[in-house]
Amino acid sequence: MNARYEAYVDQILIDSARAADLLSISPRKLGELGNTGAISRVVIGRAVRFRLADLHRWVERGCPCGEVKR
Repeated sequence: MNARYEAYVDQILIDSARAADLLSISPRKLGELGNTGAISRVVIGRAVRFRLADLHRWVERGCPCGEVKR
């Protein structure tokens, strides 16, 4: 891939339902991971989005779950 394409892909935001589907986890689990900071998220008003590049990096790191807050 060229650098221009990679820079574009780094900026793609997807919603929680699509992110959970891509990772094969439940939306609830994705929410827990986002709340703990295990997966980076972007909050825009009341909407939560995830950068495709951040999800890819999370998988490359071996899907670390972090600690879930109760």
